[in-house]
Amino acid sequence: MQHKTSAADLAERMQAMCVGTRVGRLHRLVDRQFELHLRPLGLSVPQMEVLSALTLIAEPVKPSALADVLSIERSTMSRNLAVMQDRGWVEPGDISATGRSMTVVITEEGASKLESAEAAWTTAQASLVAALGSDAPSTLDGWLMELAT
Repeated sequence: MQHKTSAADLAERMQAMCVGTRVGRLHRLVDRQFELHLRPLGLSVPQMEVLSALTLIAEPVKPSALADVLSIERSTMSRNLAVMQDRGWVEPGDISATGRSMTVVITEEGASKLESAEAAWTTAQASLVAALGSDAPSTLDGWLMELAT
């Protein structure tokens, strides 16, 4: 009986104030909004984020370094890059002599895919900023910087 009471107490505390579950829910709702607009283009939010990062980096980068920049698990980055390479959006850059290390770069096709998403991204972004407030991006940036340290 004590076990059920402890579980119920924890469930009530989580329901009342858990940051983790709220961030998870927020992520799903925000992601859903972007996916709604990007899906017709055959593009996902993580793929758009990778294409954007590669565009800004503007030079060959190791997948592990890209994963670190985007706070993505390396295995997830590898899977995303494999799909994106199959679609012609990224390609290998430099490959080490042993073949164990490589870099990736965005292709012209990848840059075109990113450009084609501008209207969809703008619509989703505007909708979310209207709902969350214009300070949402800077607030989120502050939280991300705090947690990354």
